[in-house]
Amino acid sequence: MAHYVKIAGGIVVAEQGGPDDLSKEQICGSGEDAEQFVEAPPSVRVGYVQQEDGSFVAPPPAPAITGPTITSKADLFRRCTDAEAEAIETALAAQSVRKRRIFETAQYISSEDPDFADLRAAAVEMFGAERAAELLAASV
Repeated sequence: MAHYVKIAGGIVVAEQGGPDDLSKEQICGSGEDAEQFVEAPPSVRVGYVQQEDGSFVAPPPAPAITGPTITSKADLFRRCTDAEAEAIETALAAQSVRKRRIFETAQYISSEDPDFADLRAAAVEMFGAERAAELLAASV
């Protein structure tokens, strides 16, 4: 069985296969897209990484799935400087009553919360990515 893979950025992104008696063009088609396919062993699958010598290796294992990040709001404000706390208060004052009440009544911040992406984006905009990560780090 003939096996061809398409490489993008050193990663296998597509596979095509067919009987050995068919040409590459018959299996992969013709044109610019088909020219991006190279012959590979049948064990090579989407996600494999092409090495400099042309060989292929399995992708690294997926990162371990972790639970949500839970940050106590008390910890958030303990980590803040006075100026950062003032900036948070100013940003909250600009929010709708509903969003302010959600933030004010919550005891913790969860990365699974539907509003977390907006909160994180605002923190990154105000304090930069590194400082936002420090402020929103999980409580222990």
